[in-house]
Amino acid sequence: MKIGTSIRLNSIKLIRLNERLRRVSLELINMHPDVNTPRDGVVLFSLIKAYKTHGAILLLINKGLIEDAEMLARTLFDICLLVKLCTKDDSEEMALQYFNFDEVQRSKLYKKVKDNQNFSEVFKDRIANPKEGDEDIDKIINSANELVERYGKWFKDNWFDKNKQSEYLGSLKLDHYYKTAFDLQSQLIHSTPRSMNRYFKDIGGKIITNHGPNAEHAGLALVSAVNMIILVADEYQRHFKYEYQVTIEDLANELKSATKELE
Repeated sequence: MKIGTSIRLNSIKLIRLNERLRRVSLELINMHPDVNTPRDGVVLFSLIKAYKTHGAILLLINKGLIEDAEMLARTLFDICLLVKLCTKDDSEEMALQYFNFDEVQRSKLYKKVKDNQNFSEVFKDRIANPKEGDEDIDKIINSANELVERYGKWFKDNWFDKNKQSEYLGSLKLDHYYKTAFDLQSQLIHSTPRSMNRYFKDIGGKIITNHGPNAEHAGLALVSAVNMIILVADEYQRHFKYEYQVTIEDLANELKSATKELE
């Protein structure tokens, strides 16, 4: 039996729920809301990004590449945190912070490469032969420095203050997921000792490598994926006032029923 068929048979409710959620998400995206504020931009981006990432997760799961799917499921958590932080009140402050961090990222990139022996000649040539649309690197670096001064030293490394992460997660009701599925997936998908357990099996005292596609842990990836994109879609419909609340609640209730497959 093919891996994809096996996964579908063992997790049929979760698969169907994920597929239904994709249709709902695409409906919401195709409403083409007006983008007039930074928050509007973040909310629209979040669902579009979540929709594409969610599609990649389902493709990887179908191929039996579960760890890679789980990595992207963790990306969905980051998207969910982004949209919830930016919509937690009526202020545009967090969304502006998010957009402003792009200056810091570009500044760090330019600083790293402009004096590097592999790129220094490129930068010298750029200064000597400017082209239309070239960015003023010193201006970007100065702008980034001003932003770090405004927000604090933590802004050098992240768009929101990581020292307040537990506070944010609690207020946004994401702390339970962060401490359970997110933490478990972090242990299982990176090169930690726990992740090695997925690659070897002791069969009659002989170590067998488990390096091919398989269906193990597909359920956790499916639950994580649908859980996060439901939350993103909910923030989207609330923000743009599309009256999809009943639909989202139905999906959330369906998720509770579908997770019983994993018990």
